Amino acid sequence: TTGTPVTVLTGALGSGKTTLLRYILGKNHGYRVAVIQNEFSEEMGMESPLITNSSGETFKDIVELPNGCLCCSAKDGLITALDRLLEERQRFDYVLVEATGVADPQSICEIFWVDDELGSKVYLDGVVALVDSQNALHLLDGDGVGAELGLQAESAKQVACADVLIMNKADLTSEAHRAKVAARIVALNPTATVHESTYAEVPLSALLAIKAFDRQRLATSLSAMAQL
Repeated sequence: TTGTPVTVLTGALGSGKTTLLRYILGKNHGYRVAVIQNEFSEEMGMESPLITNSSGETFKDIVELPNGCLCCSAKDGLITALDRLLEERQRFDYVLVEATGVADPQSICEIFWVDDELGSKVYLDGVVALVDSQNALHLLDGDGVGAELGLQAESAKQVACADVLIMNKADLTSEAHRAKVAARIVALNPTATVHESTYAEVPLSALLAIKAFDRQRLATSLSAMAQL
């Protein structure tokens, strides 16, 4: 596959996406990653933008961070952000797209095979979903917090669409509870690779250039989910 690999990062609010992005954009891990941050979440009063300048304004263009990674905003749409980044193609090796907590990962994935021009420059490498081990069962069962926000369907779809599932906040839950969460997410998505994490720290080799995305598998997962 030619082109730059793109990873889509999903996860319900509170699952640890911002923590993982801070790690990618802040630590010296040796990977040159361009992160596209999604900001329509601001309008919902959720997830304030990660990167602001000294006067508190959100960066509008591409920003280079001390560790060599880049960050830009998807406020004008994902395709526009990707086009803008690709003008700086020599400065990065991987792209990570952050989806907001309620985004439908399927609609993001579809961008990559609808836009032929884009498809010649980038390819969808994998979909990674962060799962909050503490609250996943509430979200997936639609009770408690999940019911208040009506996020049951979105949470299930994020799990079903993922190539890699990261059970985050492992330090806050018992082994027995994590086993229940794992069983539940594997029932929704039997083919994904599952990792456990604390503070969303996962080797980046498990997230980037994994060549995991398979359109047929996505379709199978979604039809299986519809029958559950």
